[in-house]
Formats: sequence, structure tokens, C-alpha cells
Amino acid sequence: MKSTQDSFEITAIKDDLVFLKGGGAAVVLQTTAVNFALLSEIEQIAIISAFGQTLNSLSFPIQIVIRSKRLDITSYLRLLNRAIASQTNLLLSTLMGRYRLFVQSLIKQNEVLEKHFFIVIPISSL
Repeated sequence: MKSTQDSFEITAIKDDLVFLKGGGAAVVLQTTAVNFALLSEIEQIAIISAFGQTLNSLSFPIQIVIRSKRLDITSYLRLLNRAIASQTNLLLSTLMGRYRLFVQSLIKQNEVLEKHFFIVIPISSL
């Protein structure tokens, strides 16, 4: 019977390198994202141009991986509840309550996702 590990091309992970079956390896870099919609048109064009130039300058393949995971923010809502309950200023308490309702309605309408971005760079056989 085959194990789950037999299905993967990865044999080991050591010193920030992923070793693959067949003698190859890969480097996995975690990076951050830019909220593209918040940028001006000039900034968007500059980023697209720089990204295109970077990709065109590579002489080897890369893989871009985006991992999305649904985020559970119930602990954040509980934190807001405690903050509202301990608030002595009536105006601040009211505003915090409105904010909590806003967050609660937002997560009912939209999924809150945690995203991680990775660039995988293969290395030829070692």
C-alpha cells in the first residue's frame, strides 16, 4: 500500500531548501502582496512594468503560489465585546459597538481570507 509521502516529489527540507526526488531542489521564498486597487494609476503601471521586466529577465522557470485560507475572526469579535464592556466612555462604547456590527455584517457578506504568497525557484540537479 502506498503512503501519502510516496505521492509527493519532496524527499526532504533542509536549510531552506526543498529536496526533490530525482536529485533536484527548489528554494521557496515567501513574499508579501501589494493592495493594487489602492494604488494610483501611475503606481499601478510602474508595478506592472517592473513585474513584467523581472519575469522577462529570468532565464529559468519559477512558480508563483498563492495559498488562501478562510480566516475565523470569532476571537476578534470576542475581543471587541470585552473592549466594549470595559469601556467607561459612553460615546466610545457606542462607536465601538457600531464598529463591531460593521465587522460582523462584513464577514457575513464576504469571506475573510488569509493569503500567503510564495515564489518557488527550482535548482538543477545537485
